[in-house]
Amino acid sequence: MRDVVITGTGAVGPFGETVQELWDALCATEPCLDPEVASVENDETVPGFDIARYTKSGRVSRAPRVSQYAFAATSSALEQSALPLKKLNKDAVSIVYGTANEPTDILVRNLHLLCASGVNSIEPIGFQESVYNAPASLISIEYGFGTVT
Repeated sequence: MRDVVITGTGAVGPFGETVQELWDALCATEPCLDPEVASVENDETVPGFDIARYTKSGRVSRAPRVSQYAFAATSSALEQSALPLKKLNKDAVSIVYGTANEPTDILVRNLHLLCASGVNSIEPIGFQESVYNAPASLISIEYGFGTVT
């Protein structure tokens, strides 16, 4: 049996960009998700979200929104943890990411391209961006951590 230490938390969603906003939304009597805004084809449900507040990485800014949200939550958790990232044994750190949400916007875009123009119209990175563990992989790559999905 190994010890697990949770050093920080992060949350990004239609409720906002902090764990406190998530908690407030969970405790409120009103739903935090506007059914008019949320849809299978729309991952852009965080009002005012700007990934540039969390990183200047071009890779992250080009990533699907769901991966950007996961990266932002991780960035907040790491900031809260005050861990010395440059001194950490990155082989001893893992990103554990559980979701029932995939990068739907990428899947829908690729489906439209495939139907309209054939298989050669899909960008080579299209598959990589459409898998469930894409957010955890992006975080792992950016921070150099191991990944468990």
